[in-house]
Amino acid sequence: MSEHANFKQAEQRLENLHRLRMSKVMRDWEELEQKYQEMKKRSGGEIEAEEFKRGVTSRFQKTIKNLEEEGLAEKRQLLAVHQNRVLSHLNERKKEAMECFTSALAEQPEQNDNKIRKCVEKLMRILHKDRHHTLAHYRHLLKSNPPQSQLERDYTLQRLTQISSTARTALKMLERFPALNSKLRPLIEDYVLSLQGRDDPTASLLSATRESESALLGKYEEMMIVARGDVAMVTTTTTTEEVTPSSSSSVNEEEENQEEEDEEEKTDEEEKEKKNIIPAVVNNNNNNFIHDQIISVRREVFGSHSNNDKKKK
Repeated sequence: MSEHANFKQAEQRLENLHRLRMSKVMRDWEELEQKYQEMKKRSGGEIEAEEFKRGVTSRFQKTIKNLEEEGLAEKRQLLAVHQNRVLSHLNERKKEAMECFTSALAEQPEQNDNKIRKCVEKLMRILHKDRHHTLAHYRHLLKSNPPQSQLERDYTLQRLTQISSTARTALKMLERFPALNSKLRPLIEDYVLSLQGRDDPTASLLSATRESESALLGKYEEMMIVARGDVAMVTTTTTTEEVTPSSSSSVNEEEENQEEEDEEEKTDEEEKEKKNIIPAVVNNNNNNFIHDQIISVRREVFGSHSNNDKKKK
């Protein structure tokens, strides 16, 4: 099972747990409402009943607020765990691709050009996905948690700069072999351009700099400010909680598309290895109402997530 599928399952468990908590609060509220109605029916009990109602209502509102804040914090925690796992997976794949490239260069490079090209393209593909995911995650933070996006801005910029630097370093290594470089570099540059989707930023993976990446993040920030202003003008009743799911589904769809591409790529590579075929051309195409102990989210939600990882191992 993929990391994205594990994340979606954990997200569903978290939502189910939140609904259970809210249902428990509502059942307690109904019981207290019934008690309030009984107190009102007693002779001279109206004053006492109203005092009881005020106290109960205040505690109920605090309980609901606490549960909502707790649920939001847990969602953010889950997303952070997912992000760390995705980045770890990408780093491992980048390491494997770079090792493939350096090993191929060390083995009579002039006679090994197809293998070298295949390794470089694999590295560029992973670097492109890393950049795509990093930008998608930052846009999601801008929509769902703006303060956190500012805390992560420097790290995001550093990672984007590192990705482009790694891509340029790989091509620079080819320059030690002039004949190989003149033959493969145009093909690799065309391949990198073919990776860019319709919605990708115009800056190429090979040409992006710290300044251009910082300007791109600034553009996303400006777009989000405008978007939040538009939402405020359209309606003053829309809450942050109502806007957040759309941004969450957006990043999830992007990740799901990337995971599908990963699976297709993995299948293609396995088939090529089985047939021993190397392509010769570039394809451009304090909750007073709750009496039960609240279950630990780490145990309930992340526990089964970890179990899936153990099964994989």
